Amino acid sequence: MAVAFTQKAVRFTKARCDTSAHLRADLDTILLSVGWTHVRSVTNGFVYALMSPPPQSLSAKCLIQDQGKTFGVQNYPVIQIQMMSFTHEVAGASHPIIYGVSQLSAIGYQVLAGCCQLWISLPGYTASAPATGATAHNMACGIPSLPPDVATECSADLSTKPPITDLWWSGGGSIDGFRNGRFCVIGYSFSINEVVTLPPPTNQDAYSGSLRIFPVTGTENTDYSAHIDPRTIKYNPAGPNTGNPIFFDALIGWNYQIQGQIWDAFVMSRDMPMDATYISTELDTNGKPYTAKWINYMGDTMSNSTFGGGSSWFASLYLLVASPPGGAGNVAY
Repeated sequence: MAVAFTQKAVRFTKARCDTSAHLRADLDTILLSVGWTHVRSVTNGFVYALMSPPPQSLSAKCLIQDQGKTFGVQNYPVIQIQMMSFTHEVAGASHPIIYGVSQLSAIGYQVLAGCCQLWISLPGYTASAPATGATAHNMACGIPSLPPDVATECSADLSTKPPITDLWWSGGGSIDGFRNGRFCVIGYSFSINEVVTLPPPTNQDAYSGSLRIFPVTGTENTDYSAHIDPRTIKYNPAGPNTGNPIFFDALIGWNYQIQGQIWDAFVMSRDMPMDATYISTELDTNGKPYTAKWINYMGDTMSNSTFGGGSSWFASLYLLVASPPGGAGNVAY
């Protein structure tokens, strides 16, 4: 496959977080600019609708609201971001995002949004924070892309699976999420056809079939606790191909299955610094080349570093940060 381009508007900008009103207003402006719509207003917030590009056109809803809740022993004020199914509003996990903390306000959140996904982070931080315990500063959610010829969930017998009409994921809101590595094991949710899964109350670990981005591996199952190390592909800075990591699809899934592909994204098999940018040449829908800019969303806390891989999986998740001119076509790796 190749990059799953939405060929839709992408917005990458800062959001204020000094007050709840400023944070919600900035998110509202960003999301409306990339095609999200208001379903209805709620007290101190909105329910939004988002839709993946045609021909898939999968829909979901997202609640962004200040519910008067707090986070941590310091009782930091937060807004809540919660994905839900489009038809019956079956709700996923509620992800807190802190506001009103001076150390975070001085930095501001960076927000990357597209027609069917949202990525929030605090520049320079993964699971740590500039204020004690203020780790609820990152989350992501979205509707994944499906191959054009896939209409049902992956199964040995596709005749037993109904068509996919609802498919979405969310993760983060604290020390757990794609800002920190390829696993979400504590704060996550996902849905297939309005069957929503939340983390188990116990045994929350990377081997539980939780939300994750899949690595390129050999035949061993690296998400099984008894796998034989090492099996993930690792960039070798001292090798003969120094400077030439592998680029591959940003495959997302759960329950030990790939469920889709993250839109406007790719994975590089090298642990690049968090928030590092990458420039590539892509083709627009008219076959003309243009310069595309990407940013590495992923840091790594498993090795206590600010790189996108380290001991976790030796790779980095790059997201498109600017709308392509006139749409973009797929470019093979």
